[in-house]
Amino acid sequence: MTIEAKYGVPTVAMHTDKFDRVVRSVASVNGMAGLRQVFVPQPVMGKSARELRAYVDGTDPLTGRPVMQEVIEGLTAPPNGEGVDRIEYDPSFNSATNKTLSWFADTDVDKVYAGFANVSYDVTSALEASLALRYDKDDASQSVDPRNTGGVPPGCTVAPGGNCLRATSFDRFQPKVSLKYQLTPDAQVYASWGEGFRSGLYNPYGTSGVAASNGLVGISDTLPAGETFVSASSTQVRSPSSESRNRRTLTRSQLWTA
Repeated sequence: MTIEAKYGVPTVAMHTDKFDRVVRSVASVNGMAGLRQVFVPQPVMGKSARELRAYVDGTDPLTGRPVMQEVIEGLTAPPNGEGVDRIEYDPSFNSATNKTLSWFADTDVDKVYAGFANVSYDVTSALEASLALRYDKDDASQSVDPRNTGGVPPGCTVAPGGNCLRATSFDRFQPKVSLKYQLTPDAQVYASWGEGFRSGLYNPYGTSGVAASNGLVGISDTLPAGETFVSASSTQVRSPSSESRNRRTLTRSQLWTA
């Protein structure tokens, strides 16, 4: 189908007669309902070369015409485009050979900007404080094709000035504060609090952005042997749209030593 539709080279597809409806349906869906096709009897599996040759030398079980005659006619006839529709972006609601039954099309554009800054300060020789700030901004727009068969926004028409373009923005500052205290050369405790942000989705129904706060406390220590590192922490996440969630972890890792 590709060779004939794209390059205009005549082709003939050969199938067994049991797949008549399937192959014609596939050709029609691809805009080539008039694709030249020839059929031979079923089955072909387990047949000898002589029996298969008899199929080709015989007649098309659907048309009753000689198979090779149909092949030669299909390959030598000039491509006249009969029954062939080009597959375009635009729908073909009135096509006689490849009619568009449903059409969903829109153009989405997202422009995302983000900035991040972090400052650390040694309050004492054992206590370190960190402050971080992130800003996210997401400009989203959607242009809906007024020819959509699945519904369009109110006021969206093919006429100039139709209300088919929608736009919105999601943005959020997200602070984070961290503290780390060195108990001994091998052990430390730490805690942090911060906010996260997930941008909204822009679709016919819309999904707003979500911000969530996150708290973390923990302790880490290297055992006296110097080969095992142990870390324990507890995390709590709070979101306006869901219940708070808690998570506790304990990690034990072997360290490589020289």
